[in-house]
Amino acid sequence: MSVPTENHPAGKTSKALRVAVPALLIVLASGLVGYGLSNLAKRPQETNLVSLSARQAEHIKVRFETTNADEAERYVRELLDRRIGVPTIEDAELTGVSIHDAGDGAQIPVLLYRNLSESGNIVLYAYSYAFLDTHGHRFRLASDVLERIETEDIFDLRDSGEANVLIWRQRDDIFMAVTESDIEALEDRIRAFSQPAQ
Repeated sequence: MSVPTENHPAGKTSKALRVAVPALLIVLASGLVGYGLSNLAKRPQETNLVSLSARQAEHIKVRFETTNADEAERYVRELLDRRIGVPTIEDAELTGVSIHDAGDGAQIPVLLYRNLSESGNIVLYAYSYAFLDTHGHRFRLASDVLERIETEDIFDLRDSGEANVLIWRQRDDIFMAVTESDIEALEDRIRAFSQPAQ
């Protein structure tokens, strides 16, 4: 007795292929997109503090409003358990403090100033040697910058391509001022107030 065989019409096979091939292509495309995104996430992040500070400065907003340096210092000490000095800048007024969260547990005090006789603001990041030690895997200052600010009264001027940056050291604090105003004039305005009274 012969067993009847089923015949598969060509139409059924081509219909199955028309459904299977696009589904297979979608799965393949999804895999490629996922792979590409994971590679993007693995790309090295920007680590240069000068570039990062300049790029982020315009997004920093006052978190604690004050014109009083002691209040600003106390705010940072209470939030971050860190003592900072608040520089006096000639012809500029302190308007407040922000704490910038740079990720990986890195929190940076930022002092904000308003220029009094010209337009524009000054965004002043307060880094430290302890910050560089703790977060050195993620953030860095170029060795020539570190060498230049070894002496407290030496300023380093940088043009990040996005803004002017002035860097100097006061004890363990490494200050980085970002401004669109005259950066060389800003150096003189800070230097004048940091000199001991005659």
